[in-house]
Amino acid sequence: MFQTLKELPPHILGFEGEVLGVLFFGVGGLIILAVPFLDRGPATRRILNASAAAAVAFFIFMTAWGFFDDLFRQLILGLSLLLGVLMLPVPFLDRGHRLRVLLFAAMALVAALLTTAIAMELAK
Repeated sequence: MFQTLKELPPHILGFEGEVLGVLFFGVGGLIILAVPFLDRGPATRRILNASAAAAVAFFIFMTAWGFFDDLFRQLILGLSLLLGVLMLPVPFLDRGHRLRVLLFAAMALVAALLTTAIAMELAK
């Protein structure tokens, strides 16, 4: 959360950026508390699951962004996180489904980019 507040501009639409950031996290907390009341069945559950996965990915990414000061290591982290997020929907898709094939192709591309980035980092 601190890294997100640090990256916000000083003013957004006439409001202080930090105030809007704190309000955003407060609304996010209220949404988390309201999840049992928002869950109405399989359709809303998919939306809630996707939102939760995006929130966890955001928290991990911003925490690592604050930890790593090197842009190249941030790239490695971002590619790793993207690879993990691309894996999430695969078990829910039928074999041979077009989106599943596309996800496997995207994962292969991201894995190749990640391998290249790690090899370049180790070669330094």
